[in-house]
Amino acid sequence: YTYGQLRVARDRLLLNLYYNQNDAGRTVQLYTGAPIVEQSRTWSAQAQYGTVVGGRADLTYGVDLQRIIPRTGGTIHGRNEGSDEVTQGGVYLNSSTPLSSRWNLVAAARLDHHSRLNDVAVTPRLGLVFQPVPRHALRLTFNRATSTPLANDLFLDLRVANDLVGLPYEIRARGTSHRFSFRRDCGGGLCMRSPFVGNSTAFLPLDATLAWQGLVQVLQHYGVDISAVPAPTAGAVSTNLGVLNLATRGFDPVTAAAVTDVPAATRSYNSTFEAGYRGTFGDRFNASFDFYHSRLTRVRTALAAQTPNAFLDPVTLEAYLSSYLPPQQAAAAAQAAAGIPLGTVSPVESDSTEVLLIGRQGASADFWGADLALAARLGSGFTVSSTFSWTSKDLIPGDAGLSDIVFNAPKRSGSLSVAFHHPGSGVGVELAGRAQSTFPVRSGEYRGTVGSYTVVDGALSWRLRWLPGVTAGISATNLLDHRHQEFVGAPVIGRLVTARLRTEF
Repeated sequence: YTYGQLRVARDRLLLNLYYNQNDAGRTVQLYTGAPIVEQSRTWSAQAQYGTVVGGRADLTYGVDLQRIIPRTGGTIHGRNEGSDEVTQGGVYLNSSTPLSSRWNLVAAARLDHHSRLNDVAVTPRLGLVFQPVPRHALRLTFNRATSTPLANDLFLDLRVANDLVGLPYEIRARGTSHRFSFRRDCGGGLCMRSPFVGNSTAFLPLDATLAWQGLVQVLQHYGVDISAVPAPTAGAVSTNLGVLNLATRGFDPVTAAAVTDVPAATRSYNSTFEAGYRGTFGDRFNASFDFYHSRLTRVRTALAAQTPNAFLDPVTLEAYLSSYLPPQQAAAAAQAAAGIPLGTVSPVESDSTEVLLIGRQGASADFWGADLALAARLGSGFTVSSTFSWTSKDLIPGDAGLSDIVFNAPKRSGSLSVAFHHPGSGVGVELAGRAQSTFPVRSGEYRGTVGSYTVVDGALSWRLRWLPGVTAGISATNLLDHRHQEFVGAPVIGRLVTARLRTEF
């Protein structure tokens, strides 16, 4: 990663410019082994200023600009390479206005434009702060935030696997810069394509028996011969639909009614109501508490197969084969044949029989949360602090063809620390414990559960008298060497000890 930043500040004027670039080096695709090129770059610029209006309202306003330039050599964005650049711009205004000696009104609004979504999003914030006495404050706020699709969400065009269980079906991941729609005018129902029937790009009625001759050849490869059996009709053998399950590598049954168009990517939103308290008791004790409710809308879920495959129904197929083969042979042949996909329900926007992995958008979720932080100064240089966080959900089951919403974070986590600092000698000591609950993970290929764990961290620092201005320190994460995993796919970790020298001029 290469980056550079230029920042200029004068009074309330702030100018900021930065540039990021990355290079994937010799990265290869996990399944195909094909090289991955990733040399994308981002330019970003911000300008901000503040002023007081009418002697009361404190205004802060500014503008953000960002230019994202993907460069993947066709290995990630495929056919979208060269037409995948994005420009985003936003303007914002924030105000803080005292209504009285105890009440303060905070209001903000932001407008954002995205060149690919071609929209303008308005995200407001409104808060009321009540301060009955100088060291105690209560607040009630509403905030609506927006999140734009990532470049991969829009432009992904990546071959994930060369074939499907040795059959002529590529597995390809696609972004949703445009809509994917399914035809339903082939014999009055869904349309499919088949690599076993003449022109594989032609739309056909959803009828797996049309690919009978291709099935005969595939079964012969596996030592099953049904070449003497005439091709059945759709009335004799039914067609089932199954959608590829990335976790099991099998096919889950699905109905034709469940196959719906995939809309183009758009923004997702998070609307949050929050109530909070922050206070100081005397000179020794601080406390803060926040309680909130969030509603997520238009959430984008993980990549999943959206193009079901057509299979022969095993029950009606066995009955049909029994007219030409001995019962035991008919049952074995039906079981083998029913597991072979004979077609793909392809969208109009695809010209092949590929199994497409596409992220859907439109899920929604509601959850509650709370955060607590306490700190106490005990005297003689000792401080005790504690934090606790809670959310009501870590997974929300998907519906209407949408995947689960998984937060990849625990419902409960907390910490407790004791610290000592002696200003005269510069000696500091801290001992802290961290704990969190079990939580599920769905992040690309990494799926599973992270177990709960509790670890202890420690730190020691001291000022070097013989080197003025220099402080030495040593810290240990997971001091007791409790081996644990903090995310699915990450290694099991133990104790980590680091040393540091710090100097101030």
